[in-house]
Amino acid sequence: MAMDEQLFRTISRLVRTVPLPLIEQIANHLETLTTAEPATVKSTLRQRIPQVQVWEEFHNLLTLWYQSSHTLSGSTLAFALRAAARTAEDQRHAEQSVLVWTGPIASGLAMRNTKQALLEVIDAAQQTLLVVSFAVYNIPTIQAALVRAASRGVQIRICVESTGNIQGKVAYDALRALGHTVAANAHVYVWPLEKRPQDEQGHYGALHAKCAVADGTLLFLSSANLTDYAFTLNMELGILIHGGPLPRTVQSQFARLIEDRVLIQVE
Repeated sequence: MAMDEQLFRTISRLVRTVPLPLIEQIANHLETLTTAEPATVKSTLRQRIPQVQVWEEFHNLLTLWYQSSHTLSGSTLAFALRAAARTAEDQRHAEQSVLVWTGPIASGLAMRNTKQALLEVIDAAQQTLLVVSFAVYNIPTIQAALVRAASRGVQIRICVESTGNIQGKVAYDALRALGHTVAANAHVYVWPLEKRPQDEQGHYGALHAKCAVADGTLLFLSSANLTDYAFTLNMELGILIHGGPLPRTVQSQFARLIEDRVLIQVE
């Protein structure tokens, strides 16, 4: 039983580090084995796994397989590898969420820091980055992270609230806070008054959402604006979501608003 437990643990560890396509290749080969000679099997598989570290994991697995108290066929081992690898792949893409906080620290409770969570999203972006905020002011650390994203070639979209209907002032205020490099590499959008709902007293709706999305896979939602006070003095609460459908849903929502010209790019 101890040997089987080692075998199970080795499979579990292996599928967490080895890419699914390579697992599939090895599983396909194991199903076609016509010999049970350890040396022959190991020699054949070694040619298919050039990475030394990966091969060492598989070598350990094969050794435990041959030493197992039960006689497992190559097909059985291949099935076990595929099942474990698919489970690991699903877990990697499953939604995970953590709470994010700025403010007094309650005894015995721990939550992610708001600024650090936002920095994680910005630094994770490799292709696309969406940032939405009611206000943008005095954020040098965030500005530096956006510069890094721009230098990686990330497509940056920033949606901000507008004061009145003076889009030039909006562009100046927001982009001044974000800096010249970000301004030169980001597309900034506002919600024009003529596109907003209005009540009987003439009050317009506001762009009050605050969020950031990296590559449609990592989502930051918060009550915090992009301001120094929101990161240091205020009491703010949010959530950081890894994987699942929600990051892409939020990204698609704003992309559609831009396509439908509800949000207009500031020139």
